[in-house]
Amino acid sequence: MAGNSEPPATVPLPAQSIIRLARLLADLDEFLRSEPTLLACFLQRRGDDRPRFTANNLIDEVGFTAVWLQTHAAAHTDPQPACHPPDRAAHDPGTDAHQPPRRSGS
Repeated sequence: MAGNSEPPATVPLPAQSIIRLARLLADLDEFLRSEPTLLACFLQRRGDDRPRFTANNLIDEVGFTAVWLQTHAAAHTDPQPACHPPDRAAHDPGTDAHQPPRRSGS
């Protein structure tokens, strides 16, 4: 329908935007967990009848959402950052990834 003014059910986001949002939520989660009474006091001033319970649930929801977004972003991005060598020898604990490969016969 052309006259439909409802927003779309989903909005695609670039993986980098999801990663930035996940990092922001992880920082927010860490901040809120460092002093959970701040959020509880805020909620109490807004009239919440169980501010500490609500604050703890909101903090958990932020943390779970951050992890979900990180997992979702990882599934849609290159799992091997460009700073890591692409060969398996770099990940083999029996080899020194910082040493150049040896030439045969030398």
